[in-house]
Amino acid sequence: MKDDIDYLLETLEELKERFSRAKLKGISYELYLRQVEPDAFWDEDPADYDGRMYAIKCLQEAGIIKKYTVEERYESGIYPVHKAICSINEELLENYLEQVKEDAQVKKNIKIFNDKDVKFIFNLDTGDFELNDTKGNFNPNGQEYKFLKIILSSSEHQADYATLVSGVWNGRENSKASRADLSHLLKKIKLGLKILPSNASASPDIFKNIKGLGYRLSVQD
Repeated sequence: MKDDIDYLLETLEELKERFSRAKLKGISYELYLRQVEPDAFWDEDPADYDGRMYAIKCLQEAGIIKKYTVEERYESGIYPVHKAICSINEELLENYLEQVKEDAQVKKNIKIFNDKDVKFIFNLDTGDFELNDTKGNFNPNGQEYKFLKIILSSSEHQADYATLVSGVWNGRENSKASRADLSHLLKKIKLGLKILPSNASASPDIFKNIKGLGYRLSVQD
């Protein structure tokens, strides 16, 4: 599923390609946006329309699109096609594209877990974290960092014992001893996140042991 920033990057790259082909500054061109009903066509999604409109709004606010008019018409069926006529500032486009690329890279390296009133943010570049009001850092070369990177990058923030053991200890096999080491490592992580000690806990417990399977992020009731 695409994020807003993905649509923005996609639109910017499209604009840049058009300029490259035309080799003209301040060119006006037609951009077609088809708004469809769910499942109307197998290769089209209403979310794509919303994402593109978000991108165009950002480009307007940045001053890249100077003029923007929309005409609604119908082609090849009953679904409206929006014909957008744009006047573009090419110099601003290039600078803005680079900034959005940087922002996208930063966003890619920030992992966020949200559940109930709990928010956990982890920076894969630096190891910096925020768990509600608790802030700190795990060394990117350390075992704590590796554990968190694996579980935060996994589908549904869940990872089995074998994946965690292998990732933390460089290919080590899953065994009773390695799972015990994993449990000990998690306690160290909880201390760093101020989840432990429980009698002076400043942060909620966000780790759940799925017996016989692995761990997942989940706010404890």
